[in-house]
Amino acid sequence: MNQFYKYAWLSTKRQQLTLIILALLASALAVAPLEIQRHIINMIAGHEKADLLVLLCIAFLAASWSLSFVRYLLNSRSAALAVEPQQVVLV
Repeated sequence: MNQFYKYAWLSTKRQQLTLIILALLASALAVAPLEIQRHIINMIAGHEKADLLVLLCIAFLAASWSLSFVRYLLNSRSAALAVEPQQVVLV
């Protein structure tokens, strides 16, 4: 069984490291829209300035889009990793 894991790691090391980085980035970005949404609701409840509300809404949109893009990259790279055949010689 260790030979299988060794082969999988040696043949797809770069792709797996990319997936790990994308997964960590997606996890970190998942918090941003929720926090911005909380600030938007607090600003509406407190009747704050409208120009700040517009900026928060634009930030929420940007955070949501970037999270969606990172998740798309993560899913497409993981699907490509499952399909792509690799050639590695074990020593």
